[in-house]
Amino acid sequence: MYDKADPFNAILDKFEYKPRFYIHKLVLNELDMLQSKYKKSTKIQSKVNVAKEYLEVFRGWWELIDLYSDLPTDDALIATSKTMGLILFTNDEELRHRA
Repeated sequence: MYDKADPFNAILDKFEYKPRFYIHKLVLNELDMLQSKYKKSTKIQSKVNVAKEYLEVFRGWWELIDLYSDLPTDDALIATSKTMGLILFTNDEELRHRA
């Protein structure tokens, strides 16, 4: 969202129906961790705040999931996607290649 991308609406533009969206609990935990770890970085704080605000605005569009949370975040996202038959959307280039 920080770079003017609107992920939910971009996806909706591609489908003739509204798909179900899921946000993994570990992703929200990472946002909290970044906010805490980089308290002095206005750039990181701004990016995290934009992400959190976006998710809050669209709260009715997504469900929280919490599978494989004992794994590292990327591993949990891949395992959850496979188990639930989901498409994984990420800006993380390394995670995209792994997925």
